[in-house]
Amino acid sequence: MSIKFKLGNLIRLTSNTEDHEQSCALPSSKVPYILSVDIGTSSIRAYLFSKTFELICSSQRQQTVHCPEAHAFELDPAELWSTLLVVIHNTIESARPLTVDDITCLGISTLRNSVILWDRKTGETYSNIILWNDTRSTRQTMAANSSFTWKTIRHVSKLIYPFIQTARLSTLSNLEFRTQMIAFKLLWLFERKPHLVKYARQNRLLFGCIETWIIWKLTGGQEHLTDVSCASSTGLYDPFQSEWSTLLCKNLGIQMNLLPTIKPTYGQFGKCDPAIFGRAIPITTVIGDVQASIFGQCVCHLGESIITLGTGAFINILTGRVSA
Repeated sequence: MSIKFKLGNLIRLTSNTEDHEQSCALPSSKVPYILSVDIGTSSIRAYLFSKTFELICSSQRQQTVHCPEAHAFELDPAELWSTLLVVIHNTIESARPLTVDDITCLGISTLRNSVILWDRKTGETYSNIILWNDTRSTRQTMAANSSFTWKTIRHVSKLIYPFIQTARLSTLSNLEFRTQMIAFKLLWLFERKPHLVKYARQNRLLFGCIETWIIWKLTGGQEHLTDVSCASSTGLYDPFQSEWSTLLCKNLGIQMNLLPTIKPTYGQFGKCDPAIFGRAIPITTVIGDVQASIFGQCVCHLGESIITLGTGAFINILTGRVSA
């Protein structure tokens, strides 16, 4: 199967028109251009593509990872936001004679499991962004794994599974929490800053990973959202119901009103505040960076895999049906 054919679904997803040849214009006689942002641990990149995925221009800037204590890895949210705006503005400027009015939509790929808390009304951040490789929540993670509740859940699931062989029971019988999961970074933050527990009870807090905070900022505080790929690795997601797990949140003591609404990877994530770029650019895709690379490299058949080497090293294997 050719690469061009494999990319057909991606081209259709990022355009609101029917499938046309490259030379076919939109009804408005404007060719759509797609703005793509990739937020990584060490840098942020922005790309502008044509409808047929010809790279028009790009921009990149490094990020500074802060290590204020042992096992700590953080990003300053103000620095990240400033860097993001710079790379996007630079990309738009480099695209002249194209302007922001030629951009059809914005897609975001981002590192996952990197946590931040902020004020629902004022937008004030109450922490730096705690990165995925930060291991200061090791104690909280180990406590959950060794707790009576989760030992019982695992044991009972193993006993029942031979008689009721469901994927849910199989998962519960082997469930082991890890420090990368945001649930335990949140618990660590609550222990480090007890006043945040009070704020959570007062419904003052919003919680999310980088993609959620970026969407919230880009939309002027209008949208508190995440996508399935980013939610799935948090340690709070129920993959069998495609929603936040009431069982996990209740047993870990996490209020569900803190959590963002989960949406499909491709859809409507709001529109950028016109004050930021001069136009209300629709945000139509949000996805984890490794999952984006799976799509970009056309890994679309059962059993195919991809190795991603960056700040971390990741191996992903396609084990199920491709819904797109």
